[in-house]
Amino acid sequence: MGSPRAVVGLAAVLVLLLGVGALMTARDAGTYNARIGGYKIDDPYRIVVYVSLGFADPVIGYTAREEADRVVVTVRARNRDFGPGAFKQLTASLASPVLVSLNSQLGNRTVVDGDGKVVPRQD
Repeated sequence: MGSPRAVVGLAAVLVLLLGVGALMTARDAGTYNARIGGYKIDDPYRIVVYVSLGFADPVIGYTAREEADRVVVTVRARNRDFGPGAFKQLTASLASPVLVSLNSQLGNRTVVDGDGKVVPRQD
């Protein structure tokens, strides 16, 4: 067998690889409605909404329900669970743009989120 120093070094590398592997194989922990902080008009038929997401949480879709006086936008995201303990502390709220297509021009309609709260326009 090798020297004690080599065995300790090999064990340290193995522990490091296992830790990195655990971070890279994060498991899905459900979905949620992302908080919409604002929007801007991209063109008359598209708006860009800015949503708050957890670190590494992907957007999985959106809905835009168009009514005569408002557009109700909901953005769904998938929560990523990076393991127990300290790894959970790595999450952060990051603002991400999501392009939302409309069937009719936005015009003077109000943009609201899925809870009915008015989304502020950001120019």
